[in-house]
Amino acid sequence: PGALSGPLPAGAGVVEPDDGIEAMTTESADRTPAWVVITAYPRWPSPYFAHLHRYAPADLPLAFRTDLAAVAAIRPPGVVNLHRLRRLYQDPASGRRTAAAARRMLRQLTALRRAGWRLVWTVHNLLPIDTHGPRAVDWDVARGVLALVDAVVCHTAADAAWLRHQTTAPVLVCGWTGLAAPKGPPMPEVADLISRMHTAGATLLLLGHLTEYKNIPATIDAFLAHTSHARLVVAGAPQRDGFFVEQIFVRPVDVGGADRHRAVEEDRERLQRPAL
Repeated sequence: PGALSGPLPAGAGVVEPDDGIEAMTTESADRTPAWVVITAYPRWPSPYFAHLHRYAPADLPLAFRTDLAAVAAIRPPGVVNLHRLRRLYQDPASGRRTAAAARRMLRQLTALRRAGWRLVWTVHNLLPIDTHGPRAVDWDVARGVLALVDAVVCHTAADAAWLRHQTTAPVLVCGWTGLAAPKGPPMPEVADLISRMHTAGATLLLLGHLTEYKNIPATIDAFLAHTSHARLVVAGAPQRDGFFVEQIFVRPVDVGGADRHRAVEEDRERLQRPAL
């Protein structure tokens, strides 16, 4: 969001509550209000939420559901925590994000709020990023959710500054690396990289899932073109080996300017310590 200028584009407007929405039936359950994370990741556990679940404090009753309809039976009402929204307004038959599915999602959120739930959106990305660009329905959903939520969580001050102009809900900035303690000694190539990072002076680290939509080659090119007093280390697990090798490893590089390394989950803690 911080990269966007101005308000959200005008659209059809926030979906109004519909008297025809289905009733929120409930079952007797735990008496402690739950913090319910909505995650429709294709498989469980997702890398992100596996860490969240592992390190969450014991007095935070986390629950995970794949869709909003599954929240209705949980009692008493607690917090519904939305993360990435894209899969929540996909048509089940076509898999496409549709206006009808978006309206249904916003009506479900409205019904949950009427039933006593509080809504929190953790805005990793305002719009879907691993698609062929946002569409009108994506903007409508973002506007609708921002109008309904009780709080917004984001990860940068720039995002927060922009989001505060889009919602009346409080916007909080927080972050967590989700680092796992290493289970054993690092592989020799990782140990060598860490040693060089400690002695190389200023080192910037690009660490994580190396996916195509992040356009990592362009980041490397910009760094090499404009930075002469620091070193860039790119490390992570490739989304596809072919893309990783062709676009990141096999590129002309100014010697001493950038490193590319494969990294596994537990290497994250080791690599972040010597980086800026």
